[in-house]
Amino acid sequence: MAGFTAERDMGTEGAGSADTAVRNAIDDGLIPGPRLRISGNAIDILGGHEDANKYNPAQHVLSNATYANNKDELVAAIRQQFKEGADFIKIFPADGLGPSYIKTIRAPLPHLRIVPTGGVDLNNATDFLKAGCAALGVGSSLITREILAKDDWPSLTRLAGAFKEVAKRAGRG
Repeated sequence: MAGFTAERDMGTEGAGSADTAVRNAIDDGLIPGPRLRISGNAIDILGGHEDANKYNPAQHVLSNATYANNKDELVAAIRQQFKEGADFIKIFPADGLGPSYIKTIRAPLPHLRIVPTGGVDLNNATDFLKAGCAALGVGSSLITREILAKDDWPSLTRLAGAFKEVAKRAGRG
């Protein structure tokens, strides 16, 4: 097969577990396609970044997230996504929970591949990786407003290198 041989999807954007079904059909040889590694919806708080905020409630605009407003809801959402076949669990915002909470979640569920997103930066990336996270969603801490405003691509390259070095030091690079 030419072209992409693997793809990682870090959010279904409202498609439910449809991407899991596509991955399984590819894995079973029913349809051609790349190797897929997927996550379910981002897990977010009600009114958080991934929610459909500032819309008229009468429009019934759907969220891109699965809501979890406390520890029990978070664990239930993680278990449901794992049950539905997610390879990764994307948690947003992760900085409010912190690496120690991720480590606590993974203690009874060490097979989970958690990807913290939102608030992950060079100051806490090592701690998230040491807590057992499979990958890091670094978005705005990598592609900053300043870099975009100034077209400062050498700074982007330096930041990417710094994140790569953090991963390497944590035994992931």
